[in-house]
Amino acid sequence: MIAIRAGRVGLLKVFGMCVLFFAAMAWMAFDDPRDKEARGVGIVGMAFSGLGMAAVGFKALGSRITLVLDREGLITLPSRTPVHRVPWEQVTRIQVWSLSGQEFVGIDVRDRSVLGDGPLAKVVRAADIGVSGCAINIPDSMIDRSAKELVDLLERYCASPEERSRLGVWDPRSPAPR
Repeated sequence: MIAIRAGRVGLLKVFGMCVLFFAAMAWMAFDDPRDKEARGVGIVGMAFSGLGMAAVGFKALGSRITLVLDREGLITLPSRTPVHRVPWEQVTRIQVWSLSGQEFVGIDVRDRSVLGDGPLAKVVRAADIGVSGCAINIPDSMIDRSAKELVDLLERYCASPEERSRLGVWDPRSPAPR
């Protein structure tokens, strides 16, 4: 089993961006009390950035594992609760793409139902697919290596059943390894 962890520096950068966004939204919400539209947008923005700060905080205090590669497939861990395992045979494309200077590893799958998304996750996933064409997108700030290195590793295991047969199997119902 290989655990890809979020680096503390990357988490700190994401947390800092959330704090800056929260401050900008607070300014928008409370700058002019007569502008009800700006206040509404600001409050909604504060809520989203607050959720982002909480998610990054939980990730920093938890296992920091973003992705697990094992004999049977890959498991993304966007928070403390794992998403369903994606079997290696389901992976159809792996790519590096960028948006506003941030690199992402995009992974697409043959049958997206293996991702087991709830209603909110399906909306987010649809937005991800619209931007990158991939169902899974991992920012390089959430991995302990470059996006290119992760793509090379994933491609190696996708292409070689022999290579992945040497990996152990992680039970996603067990606590995340630290």
